[in-house]
Amino acid sequence: MKKLFMGIIMLLGLSFMGPLAANAEEVDASMETTIGDIEKSLLAYLDTRGWQFEIGSAEMGDYLYKQLSEEEDNEITKLDNYEDILAYATEYIYQETSNESTTIHDIQDMTLQDVKEEVEGEASTLANDSFVEVPRLLKASGYNRTAAANYALKYALSHNKSYKSYGGSGGDCTNFVSQAIYAGGMRGTSTGYPLYKTWSSTLTQTGRSDSAAWINANEFRLYWQIKKSNVTVYSSRADLSKKANVGDVINYANKKTGRSWHNCIVTDKSGNTLYISQHSGDRKNNNWNSISIDTKVNKLSLIKF
Repeated sequence: MKKLFMGIIMLLGLSFMGPLAANAEEVDASMETTIGDIEKSLLAYLDTRGWQFEIGSAEMGDYLYKQLSEEEDNEITKLDNYEDILAYATEYIYQETSNESTTIHDIQDMTLQDVKEEVEGEASTLANDSFVEVPRLLKASGYNRTAAANYALKYALSHNKSYKSYGGSGGDCTNFVSQAIYAGGMRGTSTGYPLYKTWSSTLTQTGRSDSAAWINANEFRLYWQIKKSNVTVYSSRADLSKKANVGDVINYANKKTGRSWHNCIVTDKSGNTLYISQHSGDRKNNNWNSISIDTKVNKLSLIKF
């Protein structure tokens, strides 16, 4: 009887473990998909719609950003590899605004797992304080949240001509947020060894020069993490809303790879309801709850200064 009972238990265990194992294999297979293969499937889909967007064009950048932020094209959401395409879109935007010599063309052989490990490697470096020299964060005279919010409200639907605009070339969201918190008094120095990241926008003889952390959502988050700002991941929008204040920044990252792709700034709060302003697509003091964000594919972090 005991042997019979154990046999039944083992059979039941196998019946439950089978689907789980299959799902695990499916996830692993998805993560081994290359950037190049996802790009081919994306271009093939766009061709069926009659859209001849070229890689690196403003049209492609706008399309991918709007898909990430608003799911503007409902038809592409029906593809079996839609979540892979979103992960590709995140990496595309990262490459466009990273200020590195590499482009999306140079990482065609990288898999989603490779990207994830790269992001996790940076996080591991940040977690090990003995390897990161953290100079004291410089502030003009403390952080003026009202001044930051007022700047964001003033330029939410327009462009401050004193700065560059990155609309169509990876998105202008982080450039806009950087301007706002700078108007609120935030200042920065280099992070030091081993990452040596800077957050700056300076005028030179050849024009304005913006660092990667000033314009790139992923680099922005990393910079302020190194600077010991309070960067916290939340599992729900409600929990994040409770902790956020005017002048704080909300960061979106892709769950598959962990790569950040968007920043917006809180410009008002009523109870636990947040109102945000952003560029790409432009929003002025919109109720954050009215903006569709798929938390199944996006990770939300709150950056407090």
